[in-house]
Amino acid sequence: MVEEFHLGAFVHQRASTYSGGQRRRLDLAATFVVRPALLLLDEPTTGLDPQSRRALWETIGDLPRAGTSVLLTTQYLDEAQALADHIAIIDHGRTVRVGTPTELRRSTATTTLTVATTHEIAYPTAELIAGRLGATITHHRDHQLVLTGQFDLDTAHRTVTDNGLSSAEITEFTLAPPSLDDVFHTMTQKDVPT
Repeated sequence: MVEEFHLGAFVHQRASTYSGGQRRRLDLAATFVVRPALLLLDEPTTGLDPQSRRALWETIGDLPRAGTSVLLTTQYLDEAQALADHIAIIDHGRTVRVGTPTELRRSTATTTLTVATTHEIAYPTAELIAGRLGATITHHRDHQLVLTGQFDLDTAHRTVTDNGLSSAEITEFTLAPPSLDDVFHTMTQKDVPT
């Protein structure tokens, strides 16, 4: 655990001299010394630096293969997506939905289209494309347009190129399924920040 949580550099120091992040890593290392059948982790990556967070993800991911079931609470939905076999979305103490990350993402049919061009995208052009796709403009600035809605890649590409943007000037064109953040906001009816 000392190696896994990168504690070697200060393992011989008194814990009272540790920084906040070092104390958090020590707490987690102590948690993993014994491998119980069920491990409850309440927001374990809070306060960790990116390297420690990634190392903890790897450790948590290995636990089920070693026979330990993990119940993890987190507000970081990218963490839930990376680690969980099943997710329960809870809002105000009430379970809203339970499913695999894939099932939850598929339950929200909204996709995100990002288009970037070599020239500024005029707002009337952005409105025209959004209207033809039945989409919502979630971001429009200079050379970038982000839309959300229910459409597939071919329809989106055809609509964009038939309504004011040529393929030659497009530098980015991506269509992404909803993230778990999008799912959470949709299921709890909170506005997604743009």
